[in-house]
Amino acid sequence: MRKLKGPTHISELNLPDDLIGMDAAVEWPGNGRTYFFKGDRYWRYGSWYYKRVDSGYPKKISAAWWNVPDNLDAALQWKNGKTYFLKGQQYYALRRRGRPRVASGYPKDISTYWMGCSPEGLKKGKISPGKSSSLTNLPSFLVLFGSVLKYVRFYI
Repeated sequence: MRKLKGPTHISELNLPDDLIGMDAAVEWPGNGRTYFFKGDRYWRYGSWYYKRVDSGYPKKISAAWWNVPDNLDAALQWKNGKTYFLKGQQYYALRRRGRPRVASGYPKDISTYWMGCSPEGLKKGKISPGKSSSLTNLPSFLVLFGSVLKYVRFYI
């Protein structure tokens, strides 16, 4: 996986101006491509080497990412290999194989299942920091600050 030295303005990656203020970005494990989301559209970044978005993009999120909401707040890959999208007070887990789609049983409440802020969440939540996080194995993800993109990896 390529690490960006940053912060890097999106113009240095040849991303279109439409992506300034993007909602989320994530690398899809099914093909290793990076996807950028804004509003009801998404762009596929074809190559970090050639620094360009694939032709034919943007496309509607609903056309390819089944049951993923528009206007996302964040996206990330967790250490369990799943890709997660967050919007409002809910999060969505995506299936790892095949066409990107929200897994059955989602969305779930962030405070109950992700943060383990309730007895139910501590019993059932697979993402609860008390149950699944390891301070020695934290995820890597792309962080967005306005129109600046920065790659982050945690090391402890």
